[in-house]
Amino acid sequence: MLSEEIVIAALRQVRERLDERSAATNAELLALQTEAERLRGEIGRLVAAIAAGGTQPQALVEAVAERQERLTALDARLKAAQAAPSAIDLEVRRLEREARGRIAELRTVLERTPTRRERSCARCSTAQSPARRSRPQPVRGFRSRGVR
Repeated sequence: MLSEEIVIAALRQVRERLDERSAATNAELLALQTEAERLRGEIGRLVAAIAAGGTQPQALVEAVAERQERLTALDARLKAAQAAPSAIDLEVRRLEREARGRIAELRTVLERTPTRRERSCARCSTAQSPARRSRPQPVRGFRSRGVR
């Protein structure tokens, strides 16, 4: 039978696997943050070159736009990677609470539901009780004559 301990152990394994993935994600986060800082530095230098009146401002503007686009994509990935572990952990805790609640409900139902043996014994005792062996009573105004 499914017990609370089995469900909790399974959810504990899920948490451990998520922690392992989180460690790998942290390494990826560091690389993304480093790349984002590098792009910010490049954008700053390009903007300074435009302000200084470089020889080809259109090329510099395009380079800024390209790096800004990459930086925006990196920032979105960073935000998603930082939010995902906490959201997943919250979901695992919610699943654990729900599993415990459902197991408690199942126990309650099983405690209230008679077992097969109890049901069969109850049928035997009521079948032999004197109240179950009553005779039919005649209906007033009619006489029973038997079958012709």
